[in-house]
Amino acid sequence: MTEVKTQVKSLLDQGWEVYTADEVRLEHEAETRRMQPPKGQRTRPSVDRQKTSQSFFGPSSAPSR
Repeated sequence: MTEVKTQVKSLLDQGWEVYTADEVRLEHEAETRRMQPPKGQRTRPSVDRQKTSQSFFGPSSAPSR
């Protein structure tokens, strides 16, 4: 982290504009298990998995100080 701060400070001192970007991805998995079969079918465990996800992107400018 110190190395990055040194590089950013050097660029800011030279008059550059420094921008950073960060991306986060959240993922959720729901699992449903069913053991009670519909009438007339044998009992067999089944798993229904549903995945949902959301990505977040956040650009920001480095502080000038």
